[in-house]
Amino acid sequence: MGMLVRCAHCKKIYDVGKVEVIGRYADCSEWISPCCHLRVDSRGGGPFGKPTPDTEELTSQEERDYLEFGDDAEFFKRCFEQP
Repeated sequence: MGMLVRCAHCKKIYDVGKVEVIGRYADCSEWISPCCHLRVDSRGGGPFGKPTPDTEELTSQEERDYLEFGDDAEFFKRCFEQP
């Protein structure tokens, strides 16, 4: 497994290690997201990045939830949150 990320467009989670890279450049790699089929790249935010990055890194807790519950991790997280 590579690195789990959340798509900034549709909010689904996918493994960057399993995508097919379609372009490599000096500042980033580019691929087609497996969830919403858009061209995305690895440039983050900041002064030399994009205003809105295409992916968001998961926290370690979000990653554990995803590995345990799969695509239903967000549902389970909402179910067990304290009001």
